[in-house]
This record gives sequence, C-alpha cells and structure tokens, in this order.
Amino acid sequence: MWSRLRYALRGLNGAFRSPEIARHVVVALFVVVISVLACLESTQWALILFAIGFVLVSETFNTAIEEVLNVAPGVHHPIVRRAKDLAAAAVLLAALTAAGIGILVFGPPFFSGTLAHCLS
Repeated sequence: MWSRLRYALRGLNGAFRSPEIARHVVVALFVVVISVLACLESTQWALILFAIGFVLVSETFNTAIEEVLNVAPGVHHPIVRRAKDLAAAAVLLAALTAAGIGILVFGPPFFSGTLAHCLS
C-alpha cells in the first residue's frame, strides 16, 4: 500500500512540474481566491472544486498519453495523431465544462451586484 502511495506522490510531483498542468494550477488558485472572496455556499464550492479537479485530471491524463506516444520521436502514425487529438479534446471538454460551471456560479452574483456587496 505504501509503495502505491509513493508512486502516486511521485506522479503528482511530476505532474506539477509539467508546464501545461502548472498553468492549470495557477488558474485553479486564482479561482479559489475568487471563490473565497465571493462567499460561496457549500454547493457552489463543491461545483468549483469538481471543475478544478476535472480539468487537472484531464490534463494529467493528456500529459501521460502524450509522453507515452512521444517515446518514438519522429514517428508520424495516424493513430498517434488521433490519440493525441482525442486526449487534447478531453482537456478542452473539461475546460469548457469548468467554464460553464464558473459562469453558473459566478454569473448571477456578478451581474446582480451582490458579488461586490459580499466583498465589502
């Protein structure tokens, strides 16, 4: 059991060193700060945390797939291209889902002016 945890932590360490994942982490931290300032309720927090996790997991899988497929550099097989495109599409879908959740959570208080009231 401990060895599995060690492998997972090593994977997390490698993931956070990836520039693609690091960018998502920076955005996630920004969203968390905005969420704190917006005085979200627990259900809204659950949605935001799900969206952040969904994007990070998707990007982690995408990075893993790309690294495996890049083992043979210079190989331009249609299956490799398709697999990379599908993995990238998964990240896009996760990001669009997260954006939709963000609009649903932050849109009403922002446009009604209650977001500014909460921050004061």
